[in-house]
Amino acid sequence: MKTKFLFLLLTLFSLTAKAHELKNFEELKHAIQHGKDIRIVTFFDQCSPAVPATGSFQPNAFMVTDKKIFASDLHFTRNSKEYKDKSVFEFVSYQFNFDNNLELKSETLEATNYAPLGKERNYTCEIGSGVKLFSGGSDKKHVSSTVALSSQGWWCREGYPCPI
Repeated sequence: MKTKFLFLLLTLFSLTAKAHELKNFEELKHAIQHGKDIRIVTFFDQCSPAVPATGSFQPNAFMVTDKKIFASDLHFTRNSKEYKDKSVFEFVSYQFNFDNNLELKSETLEATNYAPLGKERNYTCEIGSGVKLFSGGSDKKHVSSTVALSSQGWWCREGYPCPI
């Protein structure tokens, strides 16, 4: 009896946990405004310039305007292509435009003081091919995340270090 109940419970969970692909800017905007969790998967080999890599990111905060949506990620790594075996941060900013393109900027930062290391890398990707968007989870009644705009236009989450 316990086994059947557990199987039923796991089956129901797996049915509700499926992600829904968002096909364009308006679907992304609608999902954010209704509190859906969003996952961004970037296929850099289908972006410009093309790079043989894939990345996945689930932002905690967005800024939404009529024609643009912004998100960012700051993560620690020792696997930077340019700085092997060096502790660094990688800051990635995402700007989704109403024409269904993503402008992605990536910058490597010094781990001790967030100073930029090297040049910023820029990519342009199209929603649906170079970047796929997925929403999942139930609607949330209150979506809150405090962000601040730094002097150079970076959006930073409260409680997390801002690179600028």
